[in-house]
Amino acid sequence: MSDRRVALLVGCSDYGDRTFRQLPAPAQDIDALRRVLADSAIGNFTVDTLCNKPSGTVSQQIEEFFANRKPDDLLLLYFSCHGVLDPRGRLYFVMANTQKRLLDSTGISARWVKEQMDHSRSQRIVLLLDCCYSGAFTRGLRRRSAGTEEILEQLGGRGRVVITASDTMEYAYGSEFTNAVVHGLRTGAADLDGDGLVSVSELYHYVYDQVRRNMQGQTPTMSADGMRGQLYLAKNPHAPVPLPAELDQVLASESAWKRLWAVDGVQRLLSGDHPGGQKRAARQALIRLRDDDTDLDVRTAASEALSRVSRRPDIPDPRRPHYRRLVGAGLPLAVVLVLMIALFFIPSAHKASPLPCSPSTKPADGVLSLGTLFPKTGEFGYAGPALNAGVHLAMKDINDAGGIPGIAVKLEDTNQRDEGNLSADTASQSVAALL
Repeated sequence: MSDRRVALLVGCSDYGDRTFRQLPAPAQDIDALRRVLADSAIGNFTVDTLCNKPSGTVSQQIEEFFANRKPDDLLLLYFSCHGVLDPRGRLYFVMANTQKRLLDSTGISARWVKEQMDHSRSQRIVLLLDCCYSGAFTRGLRRRSAGTEEILEQLGGRGRVVITASDTMEYAYGSEFTNAVVHGLRTGAADLDGDGLVSVSELYHYVYDQVRRNMQGQTPTMSADGMRGQLYLAKNPHAPVPLPAELDQVLASESAWKRLWAVDGVQRLLSGDHPGGQKRAARQALIRLRDDDTDLDVRTAASEALSRVSRRPDIPDPRRPHYRRLVGAGLPLAVVLVLMIALFFIPSAHKASPLPCSPSTKPADGVLSLGTLFPKTGEFGYAGPALNAGVHLAMKDINDAGGIPGIAVKLEDTNQRDEGNLSADTASQSVAALL
């Protein structure tokens, strides 16, 4: 990370013009963000703060902030305040003395902020905006906000990343955005790939997920222009912690297929909502498998898992459920399972003896009922719902393709177990009985 890292945090909660509603959060938000950015174990920034200051003071400090910089200096500017549009759609940040009827002389123009960025020699600038872009803030009035695209056009530019708290026609509620930023940096949870560093992209994706989870009507956005390579904002302050004992035991198994199966569990720890230290341990485990495992399939699977979590994830459409997260791991196994069961009940293919733990029942009245047997609890309890969902999809594919001649396929929940483990040996015997 750059040796020179400087942040300026600007907030305003008290407004002389009563057109603007008082905000309770900016002072607390600035203090919380200052703590994590200034922490040498996290951000290691030199931080200045301005809270409830008049626009003249803020303008002077912003101009000085961007002046006399080097190209590799990392500059972070943060606003927590109201935003307002003039009749021509131009954005202004509202300060303590801002008058709505005199925005040019009493507000902070977004275009002016952009000019200061343009004049700066720094090519590493991050702008965080925790404000809604509204023309009416008083209680009871209809909220109107500028389109994010228009604002980014005013603030964008080469070598800059702009992250906003909300999207077009949305309100930025309370401190949701800043709380997510602070939590992601302080806990290391925003270190999504577990490499010990938090990039701007990782922070955005973490904040997006957190805000969308807590506020369905608020969608953070990010615009990056001219950035080359990764831009790292902070370090993960937490050292790796041990992996779950059950998973660690499987990783140490002499059976290559067990280690191969464990790759998915490790990747889930790395890509899910887990503490930063656990993510770092998961990443290190995948690196060991990729570099040192004796089995080619295990090394390949670990390498692919690392590549998946290292790529910038796609932001999902918030209107659509995350089906991929539910069935991603179970679908391939489920397809194989259902196809093998189908072959098992076709007379010409019925060569095996009954299964030790049969996942199905004999066809009755022209219907083949499939059941699943999986652990409901324990470290790998997630596998059950994923497998069940995968069986549903595979079963549908079989029926859509004409099914088994004379037999309809349906799924019934025949799983009655409630235990932490399903014996790997029993599972392998069941598969072997079908072959």
